[in-house]
Amino acid sequence: SLPRHVLSLLVVHHQQASSSSSPAGPAGGADD
Repeated sequence: SLPRHVLSLLVVHHQQASSSSSPAGPAGGADD
């Protein structure tokens, strides 16, 4: 029911959150 780009954003956000120990985690959060 969600647009494909929204699902992609959720997947990317989940991947960044799961690797929060890496510097890319906080950087990705600021991207939002």
